[in-house]
Amino acid sequence: MSERSGEREAAARADVASLLAEAGAAPAGLAAADDRLLAEVALAVKRRGLETPAVLWLESLRPLSFLGAQAMHFLTPFVQAFIPADRFRRLASVLEERANLERLVRLVEVAASSAPAAKDRGGGA
Repeated sequence: MSERSGEREAAARADVASLLAEAGAAPAGLAAADDRLLAEVALAVKRRGLETPAVLWLESLRPLSFLGAQAMHFLTPFVQAFIPADRFRRLASVLEERANLERLVRLVEVAASSAPAAKDRGGGA
């Protein structure tokens, strides 16, 4: 079981690296770890088939990115039942900057136009 888990983690890291390479340079001031976090979010959106709604929603929130990030901070106690609180807080902090929100939109768009993710490739048993 741990061998499969390790394989999945390696495939996920490769998917993130591939997406980041395809999306181009990150905005100035965005740490590499934060850029990877945004790429992981973009790939999660893709796995769920929500690329179009996510892009529309993110684009509509662009003028209010700071307020949206503050709302995310407020919702952390409720969301931590489903998502690790530290990652959610970090994402909220990253999305306070409008350039980072634009980066997330770009990553979702690139992920949507790229080859299927590992889960979609049928790499089962």
